[in-house]
Amino acid sequence: MTISNANLYNWPANIEQLREERILTVLPEENNLQLLIGSENIYSFSVVCSSDEITIAKMVLPTNRYSEIEAHEGDEFLNVLKGRLIVTVFTEEENTNPDSVSRYAYQINPGEKMFIPEGCRHMYKNLTPGNVEAVVAIAPRL
Repeated sequence: MTISNANLYNWPANIEQLREERILTVLPEENNLQLLIGSENIYSFSVVCSSDEITIAKMVLPTNRYSEIEAHEGDEFLNVLKGRLIVTVFTEEENTNPDSVSRYAYQINPGEKMFIPEGCRHMYKNLTPGNVEAVVAIAPRL
């Protein structure tokens, strides 16, 4: 996943001040940082908050779409809110041998969660009618 936005690890923009002054803050959805992810199969990533320590976002993956293969510097926690998300996880063999096709796919239903360890290559697919919506938390960094 390639994301380039100057505000990404400082959202809301005053997060350091909020932390220093220990200010509790409501983060309304309309203030999320809206990002479009992908080059061919574009999907939305609505960032609730992001710092050097954690990024929390709502992912919306339209029907018949898939993400690019991605891996993160941090662990990922995924909670599906709506739809059925297919998460394909690539094996260590595939990291070194591009001809390998041994991979695992998991169907994550609404209310189910998934943990993806840092550095684990994966991709998302939505093969169902309607959008898949999920809350994604990645710590410490994307």
